[in-house]
Amino acid sequence: MKIIIIDGYNLIHAIPELYDIFLRDMHKAREHLIFKLTSAFMTHSFQCIVVFDSKEASTHFERKNEPIRVIYSYPEGSADDVMVKLVKESQRPRSIAIVSDDKAVRANCKEAGAHVQSPKEFWYTYIIAHSKNRAHPISEKPEVRSEEDMRFWEEYFTKNETTKKRN
Repeated sequence: MKIIIIDGYNLIHAIPELYDIFLRDMHKAREHLIFKLTSAFMTHSFQCIVVFDSKEASTHFERKNEPIRVIYSYPEGSADDVMVKLVKESQRPRSIAIVSDDKAVRANCKEAGAHVQSPKEFWYTYIIAHSKNRAHPISEKPEVRSEEDMRFWEEYFTKNETTKKRN
């Protein structure tokens, strides 16, 4: 079974829809993210773990009774530490995908055998595709809602074209 481990706040900050909610209410942004993930992953056979940095909680806290496993990292360390630990302690790190833009997390997890994906790539591949009632990731150009999205997709497609030309 494929496992997707998400840096929750990293994803929230990368997606304008979530970040707008975060600016008004951090708790609502977390709940909105969990709702979107739950909706998308109920039809997939992936295990999804979202890790949040949290100094609010007085102890390490996990919500396990939902399709999405949520881990609040305090006092175990940062969300980054928890994510890397989950990969390094896994018997099958190659079945894990990490969703984070943090360079150190990406490097450590990739070195341990996990796959890495940017928050925006993950969001448009899994969440947007699901919201359009598609069973598979979107294959055409996604809807662009802002200048930031435009820059992301220009860089994404330019990078992929460069890689294809080299191969």
